[in-house]
Amino acid sequence: MIDTGANVTSFAERALKKLGYCYGEKSIARTAGGFVDVHEAKISKMMIGSVELTNVDVHSHKNLDSFHFDGIIGMNVLGKFNFSVNFDNNIIAFEKRGILSHSAL
Repeated sequence: MIDTGANVTSFAERALKKLGYCYGEKSIARTAGGFVDVHEAKISKMMIGSVELTNVDVHSHKNLDSFHFDGIIGMNVLGKFNFSVNFDNNIIAFEKRGILSHSAL
């Protein structure tokens, strides 16, 4: 899921644990639904289509564990791309430094 209103990319705790990541310091994040307890983590490598991002700061929180997705891509990642959404074909196109990558919605 993408969220242009989210400052930081967030993952469900179960998703980070499955990937073998340990989360760090506890913090509080402001969300559309209010304040939530989060843990800070750093993802060593994240792929958006064919573009690799390294050392991405993320939040982990239990509130996402009950949803049917693993995380929310926030502006700390989205801000590195130009992107467009084609709702008719369920495609998000991300572009970074002349590299074009398509991901299905």
